[in-house]
Amino acid sequence: MAYKIIALDGGGIRGLISAALLSKLDGHCGLVKKTDLFAGTASGSLLALALAHGINVGHVISLFEQKGEHIFDPAAMDFNCSTPFTFEQITALNNSSTNGVNSNGETIKSIFQAKFRADNLKDELGRLFGASRLNELPRSGPQVMVEAMQLWSAEEGRWSPASIGSGRNDPFAAMLAMDAALCSSATPTLFPPHKPEEPAGENWGYFASGNVHANNPSVSAANYAAKHFGAEMSEIRVLSLGAGRVHAGIPPQDIGRAECWGAWQWMRPYPKHGGTVPAAPLLETAIDASSLMCEQFAKVLLGDRYIRANVELDAPWAPNDWAKTDALQGAVEEFAKTDCGKSLFDLVAEHWELEDNLALPAKSALSNKNRNWFSTLFS
Repeated sequence: MAYKIIALDGGGIRGLISAALLSKLDGHCGLVKKTDLFAGTASGSLLALALAHGINVGHVISLFEQKGEHIFDPAAMDFNCSTPFTFEQITALNNSSTNGVNSNGETIKSIFQAKFRADNLKDELGRLFGASRLNELPRSGPQVMVEAMQLWSAEEGRWSPASIGSGRNDPFAAMLAMDAALCSSATPTLFPPHKPEEPAGENWGYFASGNVHANNPSVSAANYAAKHFGAEMSEIRVLSLGAGRVHAGIPPQDIGRAECWGAWQWMRPYPKHGGTVPAAPLLETAIDASSLMCEQFAKVLLGDRYIRANVELDAPWAPNDWAKTDALQGAVEEFAKTDCGKSLFDLVAEHWELEDNLALPAKSALSNKNRNWFSTLFS
């Protein structure tokens, strides 16, 4: 019997792309109700947890559209945080944006403290999930897993990747759904590490987002399904939804003096001759690389039982660029009209309808028009 997983990338406000893609696909073939496990990282964790708890994807889309400004509320300067600068210097530095094609107001201040307050996000998640716990999900319904980084694992004596989910043998299964989302969403430099408050008897310590090691949670989800729900790897199918593919990097002409790239440059490069260095190269490199590597591993592990869907964006997007949600929705609408988009929807519908572990139709059955595009999904 096929075991079906929907895996959702992290991407901040760009999680709207994953949600909008899923909404389109669900309208096309009703795949949400046929899914066994929802998995997510960062913003993808919010969507995964919502779907597992029976919350309509449209509700999550509205949350992204209407609450983005509230969630991405800049934190006030905290002078208890370690900083070598005086108040006057901090004020001056904070009025100067860093260089970057997606700097979107990034300032020097966020080197010394988290850029956004977690309180507003916690409020929204509390309204969404209430006091529900992961292990309270009915066994007869879909399950959930979200990816995070435990900053100290007493069992292993170090920090450790953590798959937090509803598996009955999962040591984190008693965690509140709200806390699980906050753990997975605590992206370094953007939101502070999160310490779950419940259950009171557990001392799991602090968590950061899993997007630095598994921004695409497909492989982690397949492993979790096999470990906690007895799914056979040969029967697992994964639909992996990205949060928009952006073209970011550091062109040779913009790197300047490479020997000067210490911690400061990797975290917040200085402006220089209108270059295109990302605003936070170290973090963005880690997140992008983790998505790409997880995609490659999933293709090797699952073969043609892994389908990756993503939308090309014509410009870089900061994870807190909440003012442009209409453009993100528009990108999904345009993708859905393309031959690639239509073929993807038909492919997912056919694949999700099959109840056994039969592979997809042979590539030779695909039209010449779509063959090159499909080869990128399965090669």
